[in-house]
Amino acid sequence: MNSITHDIVRTRIVHLSSAHPRYDIRIFTKQCCSLAARGYQVSLVVADGLGDEQRDGVQIVDAGACAGRLQRMSAGVWRVYRAALALQGDVYQLHDPELLPVGLLLKREGKRVVFDAHEDVPLQLLCKPYLARPLRRVFASAYGWLQKVAAHRFDGIVTATPSIAGRFAPHNSATTCVCNYPLLAEFQAPTPWDERNDTVCYLGDITAIRGAHEMVRAMGRVRGATRLNLAGCAAAPELLGQLQREPGWQRVNTLGQVDRKGVRRLLAQSRAGLVTLHPTANYLDSLPIKMFEYMAAGIPVIASNFPAWRAIIDTYQCGVCVDPLDPDAIAGAIDSLDADPLAAQRMGTNGRTAVLTHFHWEREFKSLLALYAKLLDREPAAASVNAVAPQRGDTTKVALWHKYRALLSELRRMPRVRLQFQTHLNPAEVRATYLSFTKPHPRFPLVRHKAIGVALVNLRQFDSPERYLAEIGGKNRGASLAQRARKRGYTVAQIDRNAYVDEIHAINTSLTERQGRPMSAAYTSRTQHFDQLPNYRYYGVLAPGGKLVAYANMGYYGDFAALAQLMGYRNNDGAMHLLLVDLVSSLITEKRARFLMYDTFFGASAGMQAFKRMLGFQPHYVSYELLD
Repeated sequence: MNSITHDIVRTRIVHLSSAHPRYDIRIFTKQCCSLAARGYQVSLVVADGLGDEQRDGVQIVDAGACAGRLQRMSAGVWRVYRAALALQGDVYQLHDPELLPVGLLLKREGKRVVFDAHEDVPLQLLCKPYLARPLRRVFASAYGWLQKVAAHRFDGIVTATPSIAGRFAPHNSATTCVCNYPLLAEFQAPTPWDERNDTVCYLGDITAIRGAHEMVRAMGRVRGATRLNLAGCAAAPELLGQLQREPGWQRVNTLGQVDRKGVRRLLAQSRAGLVTLHPTANYLDSLPIKMFEYMAAGIPVIASNFPAWRAIIDTYQCGVCVDPLDPDAIAGAIDSLDADPLAAQRMGTNGRTAVLTHFHWEREFKSLLALYAKLLDREPAAASVNAVAPQRGDTTKVALWHKYRALLSELRRMPRVRLQFQTHLNPAEVRATYLSFTKPHPRFPLVRHKAIGVALVNLRQFDSPERYLAEIGGKNRGASLAQRARKRGYTVAQIDRNAYVDEIHAINTSLTERQGRPMSAAYTSRTQHFDQLPNYRYYGVLAPGGKLVAYANMGYYGDFAALAQLMGYRNNDGAMHLLLVDLVSSLITEKRARFLMYDTFFGASAGMQAFKRMLGFQPHYVSYELLD
């Protein structure tokens, strides 16, 4: 036995979960079993009351079941900590947000600690139905603060998606993305197409926010004989009763919870897989395992038209993107695949090829192994962190220290510009906007409201619109998506908003939330008449039939222009990209402004940040001067 193998055999890795089932696919099957197969001593501490056991080389330790969420998050967490500490592990990996305090306690004991962030919890809290709406932001902010403090102290961070990794990377340099992709061994050669049933399937929790109502309604509008197999448990008992009253229920088979063999069997029978989650903040940048399992099984995906998902599906030509809130669109996608089985089979083959080459667990596991190798080659990081950070007893100073250290790290990488407000353009409005931009930031009171991470396009770096289009060119980038919308007949024009009062109200109320926040009354209440400000221009995107599908209000403030409102339907076929591309192009031609501003990158979701970047916006540090 060589020294490397000997070190692995002596190394004990302890995984902790107080909320997940013991055979959770990411925790047990993929991580624990894979590590055990590599020779590590692996233990998994759970809290389900099913007792201790040894399975597939993994020691499962039961800390005892809890009655309800509150007990689980209090006494249950403490019992998990005691059981984990008794195992004397070399590395502890936490899998639940409520275990962050456990990780901090383990650090006090000198242990190496890794946090596995399965979800973007602050965004998730903003969408929790069991929390009163006013409390959601309070809990999200409080947890976000705790998450940052813990991330600085932990030895490593594992995340399930790149967007979550982006949140942790400024606070912990040992942040590693380990995506929850399928195990190749679970998906052998696909069933021949002509041996499959005329069915589509959905795997996972059955909830309203995951599109249960729209999927069932779509089945009532499908023209062919296709049926829907629902595999999963309904989160609320009353939801099944509501679904059973939908016209499409007669074409739905409910299978309940299925095991891994059942999943493989179901996918082998299906001709498409549905993943039409609602456009909530915590789903927009997620990478749902069901989507990649559909691809691994060789069936096309019918997915929500989120930018991150559309990029994957368009790149690999493995499915169809639809508006998840539109049952007609879902039904149309099912019918189109049924009507063209050769195209459907080709999409399924493309998806499976993408999984075999890119989206599989065996590739992701290498990143996890590399993190462990790095951690086990050095001493725990607790002492070095405490040496430079304020003492733990002064929690206010600790919080401020971490907050401003992260802020300064971001600031060093940003270009600095100075923008001018010129009051002669519209004295009252320009002065009010200047005061708004330069007031103290609500979260970082030592800086100005619109100073750090301001999203700007530097118009002067492009001598023509063509140079700008070349800069944002490439597949699935701003220029190509805008061109796609143009080919579909969409056009951009200056508009009189009073000629589109009803259309603007329809756009504003087409969603109840944007960027994870409820729509404000300023948007949801119907405006009867719009004032025309002298320093503003108003633009709209018109569909081929003349319908307004998106609009933008752009103000000139001096040597820069700024977007005050940019709104459109969720399913916009690239109309929003076309709108911004044409606005930037016109500003370059006009040569009146040096920069175009589109709010800030801070506070925007990863999906919105990606949208801004693909159109040429970059974060800047900005200062302002007011010229009378």
